[in-house]
Amino acid sequence: MSKRVAFGPLVFGALFSLFLVPAAALMPTDTLPKGPDQVSLPRRPIVLIGDSNLAQVTKKSGDLHTMSAIIKASGLETALNAKGPYTLFAPSDAAFAQVPKAQLEALLKDPARLKAFVMAHVLYGSITTRDLARVDMVLDVSGSTHSVSSRGRALTVGDAKIVRPDVEAANGTLQVIDRVWVPMA
Repeated sequence: MSKRVAFGPLVFGALFSLFLVPAAALMPTDTLPKGPDQVSLPRRPIVLIGDSNLAQVTKKSGDLHTMSAIIKASGLETALNAKGPYTLFAPSDAAFAQVPKAQLEALLKDPARLKAFVMAHVLYGSITTRDLARVDMVLDVSGSTHSVSSRGRALTVGDAKIVRPDVEAANGTLQVIDRVWVPMA
């Protein structure tokens, strides 16, 4: 029998607040203001694990330069810095190298597609590979589903294999993947 789990705002938020939120966790009072460079995200506990958040960890990583640039260009850097927990599935630079240059340049010129692209790589909650191995499907913040499968020690989400798992950040988890999920044409 197949198990489907939606790590969406309601399901995961309820589970997170019941079992995983430390007593000293802070709850933000407002969502991010809506504007051309920001998106409204639901309230989430802020759990401080370290001093680098998802956008900063992506920027500091030696193999995620393209994803870091896309996050910054999308205007979602502030959202990925401020609140959590989130899981970011970040395609490596090698994954972006497989995408035709013209498609990548077209993506960078279209702000709406750029935001949608980044949001398709973000899930609510700090989800580890251990969590992923227990489900068949996950839901990203834009509402799209991605299938999850495992073979031996390899874990695949969508059509991308996780090549560097469970990188911790102050506001979530980073999973480095070997393919770009969303068609960019």
